[in-house]
Parts: sequence; C-alpha cells; structure tokens
Amino acid sequence: FLIVFQRMDSIYKKFVKQKLGLDPNTASLSNVTNKLQKDSFDGSISEGFELFILIKLLIQDNDPSAMKKYKEFESQCPDEKSPDSLHRSMQFYQKFTGTCEVIVHDELFKVYFPILPICRFLSASSKKYFLENVPRESPQHKINGFLSAIPDFIDEMEHTESLRHGKIKITPQIVSLIRDVCLFFALVINVLILYDYEYVSEVQSNSSEALKPQLKHTYNETLLFILGIILISFCTLLLLLW
Repeated sequence: FLIVFQRMDSIYKKFVKQKLGLDPNTASLSNVTNKLQKDSFDGSISEGFELFILIKLLIQDNDPSAMKKYKEFESQCPDEKSPDSLHRSMQFYQKFTGTCEVIVHDELFKVYFPILPICRFLSASSKKYFLENVPRESPQHKINGFLSAIPDFIDEMEHTESLRHGKIKITPQIVSLIRDVCLFFALVINVLILYDYEYVSEVQSNSSEALKPQLKHTYNETLLFILGIILISFCTLLLLLW
C-alpha cells in the first residue's frame, strides 16, 4: 500500500507543480483549490483518483489484508507538519472524491467518483431550491427531477467559473452579496414610502376635490431619488454579472 500511496503522491506533486504552477511541498489545500479550473482533472491526475478509489473500494469491502495495510500506512505516514508528508495529497484526493449509493438487483453498492472542480461553483441557493422543490413521490421522480435540472446546473457552474477566472474575479459569494444589497435598498425605499407618503385633498379647476399623494418631508424626496439611483446601479451590476 505504501508504494500505491507514494505513486498517488508523486502524481499529485507533478499535477500541482506543472498544471497549477505551485510548490507541492508548501501549497495548502485552499491554494490548490483556488487554482483549479474546469478542465484541470483532464490530465494525469485522473490516475491518482483511480488509485484512491481502488483503495476506498478495498477498505469498503472489509478486505482484511487491505485494512491491515492501510493501518500500517497510517502508522508510517509522516507528521502533518512535515514538508515531505503525504497528508496534503491524501486531503486533496479525499476532498475531490464523491460517493453515492445505487441499488442493483436489490443489492446496495457504493460508487466513488472524482468531483470535478467546476462543481464547487454551484451556488448554495440553487442547491437549496432544488432540494426544496424536487419531486419526492418516488426515487424515480427524484432522479428524473435531478436529470432535468442538470442543464441549468451546468450553465450556472460554467458561467460562475468563467467569472471566477476572469480579469475581475467574481465568486458566487460576491453575486449573493450584491443581491442582498439590492434587497436591502429596495426594503429601505419601500419603508420610506410607507412612512412618509400621505394623501392631501386638492381642489381642482372644476371645484371638485382630488387626493394627491405627496411626501410629508420634502428632504425625503431627494433621499428617495439617491437610494433609487443606488438600487438601479446595483441591479444593473447584478444583471451584468449574472
């Protein structure tokens, strides 16, 4: 097992150095993650994931020899702070390896797969909306709902990824923040309107009376104008980013 882990580690170091342009002995997991692009896993790093998934499957099947070898590897593995430790590469493979359970002929199987870098650009709001609205009448309904949502997920992830790696780096968190700012200014404007507007009776030319809306305080008219300009600016920025 130590040979397999060393092979995985050498693949990881080559990937980080040549593909990402970082020092594998000093680059943290967050630094490596931030440098990833949607096609970063198309190269030799896929071999490292295949070896990692193979080990996970052997351990999952409770293979006694595999469990013993894995425990021996853990005892021989250097300290996390060591520059030559395998922990960085193992953390990388662990973070970007996903799993799901499938039923085949009434038997439950666990399937492992690499999580592509672009998947981290799916926003939390999209995940929450999908989980709250996907049909749940049966497992088949949930699968069909997921398959129908995939094109929208891919469009969002690719768009966000292109913004993230553009000249002006835009993340889903920034887009969410701008959306919240727009909502805040919209609420402030509506509160001011509800609080400060009143209807005043006005005599018309034909001696009839009509109700005319106006502000109680004239200075609020200027304030509402400024807040409206700010809101329009942020909404325009949000449309351009999205």
